[in-house]
Amino acid sequence: MKFYYVFDPLCVFCYGFSPIIHKLYNDYKEDIEFELLPGGLWIDSHKKLVTPQVAINLTKAAKKVETISDRVFGEGFYKLLETKHVFDSFIGSKAFITAAELDESDPFIYLEKLYELTFIKGRDTNNEEMYIEAAKETGLDINMFKELFGSKEKTNETRKKINKVREIGVKSYPSLLLEKEDETHSYDINYKDYDSLKEWVESI
Repeated sequence: MKFYYVFDPLCVFCYGFSPIIHKLYNDYKEDIEFELLPGGLWIDSHKKLVTPQVAINLTKAAKKVETISDRVFGEGFYKLLETKHVFDSFIGSKAFITAAELDESDPFIYLEKLYELTFIKGRDTNNEEMYIEAAKETGLDINMFKELFGSKEKTNETRKKINKVREIGVKSYPSLLLEKEDETHSYDINYKDYDSLKEWVESI
């Protein structure tokens, strides 16, 4: 059996679901393989410039996440939406993949730090220093992180992970799939009820 979890470091709904999937990971990582795949929400020609309409849409999405999950968004994030910030998922995806290689025990720790810096503090997500700071705060080897993060190898690996999401046909984030033998089961995301997720897993 294998879990595929598709997310994006700039996805507000993935931020909302992260505590639930993190708990699932901790409960099942010894028994079931997990593959975490960044989906490439806003990359290349789909990078998202914060226009007034985009700010309205993201504010509405954040407020919805606050109602359906236990997450909150900080003033820093809402202030970021008042600027002409460009959201580019690729850099955060590459940083996550780098961190996951350095901390195989729990890659969600680094992802949670990225979510905090983005959705609570409203940091510049295009500044590489943010990702290095996250590595430092989560106890990763900074020199190794910098070396891998800046490498062509990690750029290529990030592209491959994003392309794999497209190959398996996932188009919305977050998505959670459980593969068993020749069947793939998709979870109907619930942002608060961990018990229903666990029951779904056990039923399969």
